[in-house]
Amino acid sequence: RSSDSRNQDLARYLDWYNTGRPHYALNKQPPAKRLSQLNNVLRNDTYPPKLIPHPHHRA
Repeated sequence: RSSDSRNQDLARYLDWYNTGRPHYALNKQPPAKRLSQLNNVLRNDTYPPKLIPHPHHRA
């Protein structure tokens, strides 16, 4: 078998592994289906600043 043939077989296997194979830890869904359920947007949550008294300041 040639290297090109192995690469094609590997590509088909990886496609099946990620899009067709049921994964029992993911409720029998393929991993690629799980990705579509995730939100991959970076969040920038803002919270009020937590005020920490200076160690030398007496309240």
